[in-house]
Amino acid sequence: GLSIGIGKALTGIQLVDMNGDGLVDFYRDVNGNGVVNFNKGNGFDLTDSCVLNFNINPNSKSTSLSVNGSFAFGLPISIFGTCLKPVVNLSLSPNRAVNNTKTTIEDYDGDGYPDIVRQEDECTLQIRRSKIKRTNKLKSVITPLGAEYTVDYKLAPSNYDMPNSKWVVSKLDVFDPYATTDEGPSTMNKQFEFHNGRYDRRERDFYGFEYVRTIDLQNDNSVYRQNIDRYNNMSYYLNGMLKENYVVKGDITVNQDVLKRDSITISNSNKYSQLSNNYVLRAPIVSTSTQWIIDTSSNLGEDYDIGGTKGNGAAYAQKVESSTTIYEFGSTTLANTESIVYDEYGRVINYTKSGAGNDYTSTITYQTPDFTKNLLLIPDQISVSDGSGLLRKRKVGSYDSNTGAITSINTYTSVGSYFTTSLSYYSNGNLHTVTTPIDQDGYSKITEYTYDPSQEQFITEISNTYNGENYISTAEYDPKFGVMTLSKDITGNEMTYTYDQKVECYKSRDLRIQHIH
Repeated sequence: GLSIGIGKALTGIQLVDMNGDGLVDFYRDVNGNGVVNFNKGNGFDLTDSCVLNFNINPNSKSTSLSVNGSFAFGLPISIFGTCLKPVVNLSLSPNRAVNNTKTTIEDYDGDGYPDIVRQEDECTLQIRRSKIKRTNKLKSVITPLGAEYTVDYKLAPSNYDMPNSKWVVSKLDVFDPYATTDEGPSTMNKQFEFHNGRYDRRERDFYGFEYVRTIDLQNDNSVYRQNIDRYNNMSYYLNGMLKENYVVKGDITVNQDVLKRDSITISNSNKYSQLSNNYVLRAPIVSTSTQWIIDTSSNLGEDYDIGGTKGNGAAYAQKVESSTTIYEFGSTTLANTESIVYDEYGRVINYTKSGAGNDYTSTITYQTPDFTKNLLLIPDQISVSDGSGLLRKRKVGSYDSNTGAITSINTYTSVGSYFTTSLSYYSNGNLHTVTTPIDQDGYSKITEYTYDPSQEQFITEISNTYNGENYISTAEYDPKFGVMTLSKDITGNEMTYTYDQKVECYKSRDLRIQHIH
């Protein structure tokens, strides 16, 4: 016997993410066309918001082939007058089945948005690529005077460290309509390059890119200058912290390796300046009866717990040193260093800046912590001394022992002589007034803040009073989204803000902001 079967799977209704927003949409087949009702977060759009001129049926195709055969053979044998007939039965049932997915919705080209993939035959795929790409990303900004900022984007491809591709800014053009010939070109062009993006599989979070390059181009599109930022994107504790910054003349050497992270080589002869930050991971002193404090003498190393080998380990990240070197292609360089010292609670107690003839040290003391009221960061005194020993001092005159709000600050000009800045607060803790010290004319400036009556969160009026004159600026907000809708300065100039459904500002007074559609 011979059996052949061919089947197709047709799906009239599916829940599938059609627009790449992470929410499943309602797809159905109507008269040979696909109809999508998009997921709005609180339900599906009840209107047929997207009617397609194609459908995704059939979804799959199955083919089966089977053959059944049997054969029986009997041989009679006579033994002592008795006839025996043994029978041999042979049967064969070969079969084969193939299941093919004919149509599917998946990200075929790795741009982060779903494509429709259809198999025409064993050697041909038909792809309907998603056209979302840069949609709804900022495209241009036009200022009231006619200057224009134009932004473009490109796709940073995926790799092992970054399994999902990212849309990143690739270009910025700034047009100045009033630039003269003597001032140079009317359009300034910048390009952006990103290297070594990393997704942490343990934390399931994108840690950003290690290198971010901002490139200034000349008229012939050659590289004139570039700014290079290098960030830490390996450690959970140091993620996002700036490690180095370079301002470089011309182009640089990028060593690219598909299987490894890109490395960047910068020659000192091409550097305008260099900034280097040094971080330390401190270990906690764990206690079950009191607050944890920091072991200020510990240093766990910047590679601590990379890969999550410590499980539930803990560490405190502190920037302890920052150095800046100015090269400017000369034989000598200018350098300065900033050093920071912390106490066991992570508070800055000493800040020293040295180099280039501008040395000074700031020493900070704090009020005694009150952990029952969560009062820890109330400064008591800030003393600043320069390289010659000249001392400047600011001291907190008073503060609210219940809330920690500072109510007066004394700035000393000499021993026992100081000026006082006073602060007052509303009952809910919002800042109410700031009164400056009396000046040489015998007047103080009083700044008063007024908040919205419903939320008591947004500053709706700032009043500055000096020598009987009152200067007022105001603002209005949309309390649902916490965004400003109108601002008016002390001269009466108004700025209005209008937002789209994603609460992105696209228009203010004479300021036009366009998104890519």
